[in-house]
Amino acid sequence: MIHFVQTDQIVTLLITERDRLSRAIEALQGSVARRSQTQTPSASNKPVPSAPVNGAPKKRRISATGRKAIAEAARRRWAAVKANKAEAARPSEDEQFKKRMSEVMKASWAKRKAAAKKKAA
Repeated sequence: MIHFVQTDQIVTLLITERDRLSRAIEALQGSVARRSQTQTPSASNKPVPSAPVNGAPKKRRISATGRKAIAEAARRRWAAVKANKAEAARPSEDEQFKKRMSEVMKASWAKRKAAAKKKAA
């Protein structure tokens, strides 16, 4: 037999749990407030400088030599990528073997098919 808890009982349990959590939060907030009042100001408590007046952050600029260095690095990177692609495009020995075996099998099946055709005729 299944025992059902009444809705009123569930609400009562939830309210007591809420009250317990509220007391715990208040206790923690109270200890933080007391601790912050007793501490002396340190470097970590100093205010953070605000953004410029117009609201836009200062734009970062890169020098011409920096742009040139980045462009050269990108060219080297893409040259290496293209070289690897060209190397990968070449068929490996295994692929060459598979291709040769495929041709041999096609010839073999063509031969069998022709023999079967002669036999049937």
